[in-house]
Amino acid sequence: MAKATRGLTAAEVAQVVGDYHARTGTRAEYCAQSGITESALDYYLRRAKQGKIVPVEIVEPAGRYEVAIGLPNGRRVELRSPIDEAGLSRLLAVLEQK
Repeated sequence: MAKATRGLTAAEVAQVVGDYHARTGTRAEYCAQSGITESALDYYLRRAKQGKIVPVEIVEPAGRYEVAIGLPNGRRVELRSPIDEAGLSRLLAVLEQK
Protein backbone atom coordinates (compact mmCIF):
# COMPACT_ATOMS: atom_id res chain seq x y z
CA MET A 1 0.00 0.00 0.00
CA ALA A 2 1.28 3.46 -0.84
CA LYS A 3 2.42 5.74 1.98
CA ALA A 4 0.19 8.63 0.90
CA THR A 5 -3.49 8.41 1.80
CA ARG A 6 -4.75 11.20 -0.44
CA GLY A 7 -6.14 10.28 -3.81
CA LEU A 8 -6.98 6.64 -3.12
CA THR A 9 -9.62 5.25 -5.44
CA ALA A 10 -12.79 3.67 -4.05
CA ALA A 11 -11.34 0.26 -4.91
CA GLU A 12 -8.13 1.03 -3.01
CA VAL A 13 -10.09 2.26 0.02
CA ALA A 14 -12.27 -0.87 -0.10
CA GLN A 15 -9.05 -2.92 -0.13
CA VAL A 16 -7.75 -1.04 2.93
CA VAL A 17 -11.04 -1.63 4.78
CA GLY A 18 -11.08 -5.33 3.85
CA ASP A 19 -7.44 -5.80 4.81
CA TYR A 20 -8.04 -4.03 8.12
CA HIS A 21 -10.95 -6.31 9.01
CA ALA A 22 -8.85 -9.38 8.10
CA ARG A 23 -5.83 -8.25 10.14
CA THR A 24 -4.23 -10.28 12.88
CA GLY A 25 -2.30 -7.50 14.67
CA THR A 26 -3.35 -4.33 16.43
CA ARG A 27 -4.84 -1.27 14.79
CA ALA A 28 -1.59 0.69 15.24
CA GLU A 29 0.43 -2.17 13.73
CA TYR A 30 -1.90 -2.34 10.73
CA CYS A 31 -1.64 1.40 10.11
CA ALA A 32 2.15 1.38 10.43
CA GLN A 33 2.46 -1.61 8.13
CA SER A 34 0.04 -0.13 5.57
CA GLY A 35 1.52 3.35 5.68
CA ILE A 36 -1.74 5.09 6.58
CA THR A 37 -2.62 7.18 9.60
CA GLU A 38 -5.14 6.02 12.16
CA SER A 39 -7.29 9.07 11.39
CA ALA A 40 -7.34 8.12 7.68
CA LEU A 41 -8.32 4.56 8.64
CA ASP A 42 -11.14 5.93 10.83
CA TYR A 43 -12.38 8.01 7.90
CA TYR A 44 -12.34 5.03 5.54
CA LEU A 45 -14.10 2.78 8.06
CA ARG A 46 -16.82 5.42 8.62
CA ARG A 47 -17.34 5.82 4.86
CA ALA A 48 -17.56 2.05 4.40
CA LYS A 49 -20.05 1.70 7.26
CA GLN A 50 -22.21 4.45 5.71
CA GLY A 51 -22.21 2.54 2.41
CA LYS A 52 -20.26 5.25 0.62
CA ILE A 53 -17.51 2.93 -0.52
CA VAL A 54 -18.48 0.31 -3.02
CA PRO A 55 -15.86 -2.35 -3.59
CA VAL A 56 -15.51 -3.33 -7.22
CA GLU A 57 -13.34 -6.11 -8.53
CA ILE A 58 -12.45 -6.81 -12.14
CA VAL A 59 -11.50 -10.44 -12.57
CA GLU A 60 -9.38 -11.59 -15.50
CA PRO A 61 -9.73 -8.57 -17.77
CA ALA A 62 -10.06 -9.74 -21.35
CA GLY A 63 -10.75 -6.46 -23.14
CA ARG A 64 -14.55 -6.58 -22.91
CA TYR A 65 -16.63 -7.29 -19.82
CA GLU A 66 -20.11 -8.20 -18.72
CA VAL A 67 -20.78 -6.41 -15.45
CA ALA A 68 -22.99 -6.81 -12.37
CA ILE A 69 -22.51 -4.30 -9.53
CA GLY A 70 -24.39 -4.41 -6.21
CA LEU A 71 -24.97 -0.95 -4.76
CA PRO A 72 -25.21 -0.14 -1.04
CA ASN A 73 -28.87 0.91 -1.39
CA GLY A 74 -29.73 -2.64 -2.51
CA ARG A 75 -30.03 -1.81 -6.19
CA ARG A 76 -28.07 -3.81 -8.72
CA VAL A 77 -26.62 -2.58 -12.01
CA GLU A 78 -26.26 -5.32 -14.62
CA LEU A 79 -24.85 -4.90 -18.08
CA ARG A 80 -25.60 -7.99 -20.10
CA SER A 81 -23.98 -6.64 -23.23
CA PRO A 82 -20.19 -6.50 -23.23
CA ILE A 83 -18.66 -3.16 -22.26
CA ASP A 84 -15.18 -2.00 -23.21
CA GLU A 85 -12.61 -0.72 -20.71
CA ALA A 86 -13.36 2.95 -21.43
CA GLY A 87 -17.08 2.43 -20.86
CA LEU A 88 -16.44 0.49 -17.67
CA SER A 89 -14.13 3.26 -16.44
CA ARG A 90 -16.84 5.87 -17.08
CA LEU A 91 -19.45 3.75 -15.26
CA LEU A 92 -17.19 3.30 -12.24
CA ALA A 93 -16.40 7.02 -12.15
CA VAL A 94 -20.14 7.83 -11.99
CA LEU A 95 -20.74 5.25 -9.24
CA GLU A 96 -17.81 6.55 -7.19
CA GLN A 97 -19.31 10.08 -7.22
CA LYS A 98 -22.32 9.00 -5.19
